[in-house]
Amino acid sequence: MTAARRRYCGGRSNPLRRPAFKGRPAVLRRLHFNGVRPLTIVCTTFGGAMIEKPSAGQLEKELAARQANLARYRELADIAPLVHLPALASCLYDVGLALSALGRHQALPATQEAVEIYRRLAQTQPDEFLSRLAATLVDAGAMLTKLGRHRDALATLPDAIEIYRRLAQTRPLYRSSLAKCLRILGRLLFDDGQLEEGFAAARESADILRGLAATHDWLVVDLAGSVHDSARMLAKLGRREDALAASQEAVDMRRRLARASPNEFLHDLAISLNDLGDNLAGVGRYEDGLAACQEAHAVYRHLSQLYPDADFPDFAGCMNNLGMMLTTLGRRDEALAVNREAVAFARRLAPTYPDVMLPDLAISLNSLAKSLFDIDQHEEGLASIREAVDIQRRLAKRHPEAAQPMLAMALDDLSRLLRLLGRGQDAFAACREAVDIRRRLAEACPDLFRPDLASSFVNLSMILVDGGQPDNARTIVQYAVDIYRDLAKTRPDAFLPDLAVSLSALGTALMALARDADAAEALHEGLAVTARFVEANPQAFGPLAQTLASFYRSACDNARLTPDLALLERISRALDAIG
Repeated sequence: MTAARRRYCGGRSNPLRRPAFKGRPAVLRRLHFNGVRPLTIVCTTFGGAMIEKPSAGQLEKELAARQANLARYRELADIAPLVHLPALASCLYDVGLALSALGRHQALPATQEAVEIYRRLAQTQPDEFLSRLAATLVDAGAMLTKLGRHRDALATLPDAIEIYRRLAQTRPLYRSSLAKCLRILGRLLFDDGQLEEGFAAARESADILRGLAATHDWLVVDLAGSVHDSARMLAKLGRREDALAASQEAVDMRRRLARASPNEFLHDLAISLNDLGDNLAGVGRYEDGLAACQEAHAVYRHLSQLYPDADFPDFAGCMNNLGMMLTTLGRRDEALAVNREAVAFARRLAPTYPDVMLPDLAISLNSLAKSLFDIDQHEEGLASIREAVDIQRRLAKRHPEAAQPMLAMALDDLSRLLRLLGRGQDAFAACREAVDIRRRLAEACPDLFRPDLASSFVNLSMILVDGGQPDNARTIVQYAVDIYRDLAKTRPDAFLPDLAVSLSALGTALMALARDADAAEALHEGLAVTARFVEANPQAFGPLAQTLASFYRSACDNARLTPDLALLERISRALDAIG
């Protein structure tokens, strides 16, 4: 799941979500004993969650009772503030909780008012109210995240972390609260494009919990969550082997937890298995990745049978991953069936949970379109990708900051499929729109969106070459080369392969301009960049190396240059490993 998508879904943080397992409250009681409200943990679960369908009537009745209490405590606090302000703050928190469960924006003002009261109380009675202030700050952050106000949510956490650090100095058990808060901070920083800072927070969270879990078994649950987060961040940072090791550790912990208490932890296991599949694919172990995704798929099916009244929105993402694995391994008919299932699943849940499921429906439609193109069902494929674009347009009007990246991704995919059909003008229009969106995003948040912008530049250059505009293509793709070259200075494992792809596109444009010597130089650089990757992981990087080698030989032949035979032999030996 991309960072952009997590931004749209609020990192899957949503106070509407309640665990549907009957065994889960025992876990929440343990968390509450540790000084953190259960809502905080429910609101900040990273990844998918089960959705329980609450009774609106029950929630309205509960809200009415809490609001009646709130009016009474306001009157009492006006008369005797020292006595009744704590009860008023607690009641405000309860009202915010009920409003949030009903999906109403008034939840945030109530919670923020509780924060301000606790802040005043903590100045004179820190021992009693500092921990409540910290927990309520985290809850306010969760509500801000739900509203798409990610920067504001991020601003609430430093105070909470400072409080927990202070409390942990004399009461070590608060170290677990500190770790949970650091985990939330890490996710928000990462989704804000502060990748290294986000990972540092997630790593500190895992380090704290690893020490505590050695003597407090119940904290293994939180440790597994922090390790899971770290794995996702490492994958985004291009540290594939480290990401794989972390995701395997998270799976191992959650597998042990699920054996002991399947009602509580099977869902967490399915989430981690799905990510493990991604990371196995990232190092070229596609068969193993497929097995992990298939196991995750089987766990979701088992959970759906066990709890027919519960919904599992992240099941759609698992099906999309499974379809991608099957496609990569050439099992196209199976991939198509899984992608159709994902679309049907997301379409069924979207009317009930539009903010959660409409993005998943659009992504599932994207995957289905690609599967349909693989078997030459182009018209149905185009209809599918166009529906995905339409959904993302509607979402972008409602949530412009969060949904614009997903709209750009859908437009980019649409342009690639249109190019395959030879519809160059339509492909150009879709790609140009994607470039315009990504350019604006990259100006606002370069670390997060410059890679996407560079990818669209590469795509646009290919469309321009097809359309007989190689000079414009060369100019455009040079921007991509420059971006990837700069990014690769600090994150080589993540961006050197992308640099090689952009150099391949540059070589193509230069060959179309009959500048074969310049093309050979660019392609040679791309091939040299790719060499160590294809040697370490021939299955993942073999196709790119083969393309570069073929173009490089052609450019050398056209320019009557002697190719670098040693480099070609090195690539050939690496490719022999995959037959």
